[in-house]
Amino acid sequence: MGFGEIVKEGWKDYKANFWANSKIILAFYILPMILSSLIIYSIFGNNIQAILGGTAALADTIKFLEIGLIVFAAGFLLNIFGQVAIISSSVKKKKYEFSEAIKGAKRFYFRYLGMIIIIVAALLFLAIVSVIIAILLLALGDKGIIVGAIIALIALAALVVFAVYLTFSTFVLADENIGIFKAFRGSYNLVRCKWPKVFGYLILIGLIMVVISIIIGVPRLISSSVIVSSIMEFISPFIVIPFGILLLKNFYLEIKKRK
Repeated sequence: MGFGEIVKEGWKDYKANFWANSKIILAFYILPMILSSLIIYSIFGNNIQAILGGTAALADTIKFLEIGLIVFAAGFLLNIFGQVAIISSSVKKKKYEFSEAIKGAKRFYFRYLGMIIIIVAALLFLAIVSVIIAILLLALGDKGIIVGAIIALIALAALVVFAVYLTFSTFVLADENIGIFKAFRGSYNLVRCKWPKVFGYLILIGLIMVVISIIIGVPRLISSSVIVSSIMEFISPFIVIPFGILLLKNFYLEIKKRK
């Protein structure tokens, strides 16, 4: 199956599961977004502009950051649940119902969340080590800056390689119902001999998502209406999130089939 077929199958899957995925996006993306805005506004009201503008009292700003962080974390956890719902169902069935997706999400949610925590922790470790090395090299003057730039490029390349190897981890996790590190290993084994192809297809999938986002965003650019802007902002997740996941799912199944 070439890239065109992957996109074609992804679009078929998107249409076949439109209502199930729309319910997932509404429940775990749109409603949390609306509730978050209502909570923040109900607490801070007209003081929000002063806080964002830096003219509010320090206590109000700290309170805003604390509540904002809690609301963001809650929304993020719900967003993750929505992703797991689509991934766990689509990797097993061409067509699924909302109830099936929720059931699958409950089964894999905490493993998926653990996977994200491990990946973020690894990235933070890499970032901290890079910063420490950069600070030490700055003390060496111009030569240190050059060496630091080279090390930064190497670290960036390592990050890209790392990310590509782990691309299919979430799908392996749901498909084979295994542990986190076994899923990492499974993704690595799938990508190992096909890294350039996987990297290239990921770029193409990313470009498709960018184009879709731009098309959806056109009305926001040509209209100054807040209503139009809000509608387009709500529409985007219904298309971009499930379609992107389904493209990756079909790519995973194709790579798995040709392993």
